[in-house]
Amino acid sequence: MSTKKSLVLWDVGGVLLELNYTGLYEKGAELTGTTPNEFKQQYDRSKLEFGVLNGDISDEDYQQQLKQMLGNPEMSRVDLENFVKKGWGTEIPETIELKQRTYFQGNAMVGIFSNINQFAFEYLSKTYLKMFQTFNPQAPVICSYDSGGVKPNLPMYRKANEKAKELGCDNVILVEDKVSYLKPGMDHFNWKGIFFTPYLDHAESIRSVEGHNDDTLISNPNFRTANNLHELEQALRGFGIKI
Repeated sequence: MSTKKSLVLWDVGGVLLELNYTGLYEKGAELTGTTPNEFKQQYDRSKLEFGVLNGDISDEDYQQQLKQMLGNPEMSRVDLENFVKKGWGTEIPETIELKQRTYFQGNAMVGIFSNINQFAFEYLSKTYLKMFQTFNPQAPVICSYDSGGVKPNLPMYRKANEKAKELGCDNVILVEDKVSYLKPGMDHFNWKGIFFTPYLDHAESIRSVEGHNDDTLISNPNFRTANNLHELEQALRGFGIKI
């Protein structure tokens, strides 16, 4: 029997939260009198999302620049939230419930590991109370906006790995919807990685800015692909989580 103490890190978008960037572009087009494709190109070219995820743009500047992009500098926070949330569907109950079982049944620590900005984090935290639950105040909630860089750059991974060491966890598993985001943890810190595919959103802006090859095959015993919840459960079991 393994004596390793485990930490399972959960991405948010595409794992715990449905993404719907097509809806965001459609709403942006409606507000600006353009087409969805034209608004998408403008949004991607601005690199506004990448900048705020990375922490290079403050939350205040992000909100103001986004309002200007939408042609309404005086837009209220509620109206801006109503626009931003068009890029999301809803929480994914099956994976949120699995995160809970991982902690209570699997006896593993659970944490959050997300490219997310402050504006989105504040909105989602108050809207979907279970999404960011870790069930332990010591568990890590690693967000890109205050970590010095987005995935797949190393600062977030270093921060999470240091937290794992503090918790005494030597079996770290990351559940992600992008293969390229799994590789740094696996290559540098010997993490295990699960590529979770059912909720991929290929219209997601950061995919356009960064570029991703989700068909990349990783020849690594610490890598699994999970195309549904059952396969995700199997992958977690294969990595030592008793659920």
